[in-house]
Amino acid sequence: MNVLDLFSGIGGFSLGLESLGTFKTTAFCEKDEFCRKVLRKHWHHADIYKDIRDVDGTKISADIITGGFPCQPISIAGKLKGKEDDRYLFPEMLRIIKEVQPRWIIGENVRNITNISNGEILQEIHNDLETCGYEVQSFIISAYSQGARHKRDRVWILASHTDSRVRRRWRTVKSSGENKVWGFCATKEKSKRSTQDVRSKVVRCDAPLGKNVSDTNSERSQGHGLQTNLEEKQGSLFTERSPKEQPSWWETQSDFLRSINGISYELDKTRKHRIMSLGNAIVPQIAREIGKAILKGEEII
Repeated sequence: MNVLDLFSGIGGFSLGLESLGTFKTTAFCEKDEFCRKVLRKHWHHADIYKDIRDVDGTKISADIITGGFPCQPISIAGKLKGKEDDRYLFPEMLRIIKEVQPRWIIGENVRNITNISNGEILQEIHNDLETCGYEVQSFIISAYSQGARHKRDRVWILASHTDSRVRRRWRTVKSSGENKVWGFCATKEKSKRSTQDVRSKVVRCDAPLGKNVSDTNSERSQGHGLQTNLEEKQGSLFTERSPKEQPSWWETQSDFLRSINGISYELDKTRKHRIMSLGNAIVPQIAREIGKAILKGEEII
């Protein structure tokens, strides 16, 4: 299945999907120069567009369109301008969806998209996609679901074209028991739904999506459990200690002039870009689990 990866970053969507062996990314779109270098290194066969406004979907064939459209207009860390922010680019993603007409769409954004403008932005996204002939469901999935030690809640928007064979054979992972992303069977009601209705239907997926990952319903996932587990291993790490008193695995400063461990900036000039790109990246393991659910729905596996 061919993938068009929009707002690609360093390729988290494609990394997760392609790990299943059935998906192949044919084109990316990413404006950051460092991220484009990463994409060119690992996906040298794929086209890479710089500006989403320049992408002509009529010339692209894709079964799936993915996109973590910019969160700056929506994130609580920003100015919360929403659709008034010129970085709100979902309309451009929607334009490409209309031109390409993929069978599946996977979108991602920060959790605050369920709250900003009283949920009207998320409601409009649902309505726009449904008007284009898609069944839509949103999920809140955290990095904890894949065993990470940070929560990192994100809203994942999954849409399937109602005219595809997937809709006629709509199967979810609920019946297979493989993971907890079970709400893929979206309501048949079209548009015209209240904002509160859409917000109330955002499915919370806290439980692990795959095997051998931590249980996010445990005390550990609530914060105090994590602290307790660490304290059992290394003593009270959350009390103030001098650098010399800290356990070696937790140490952040060296004994030499109290400088930060690591090589100098002059020897590692891409460190800032790597940290930024990783901070903006999605969790590929979640994309992989959604990809498995899509394949299950299409009866490919």
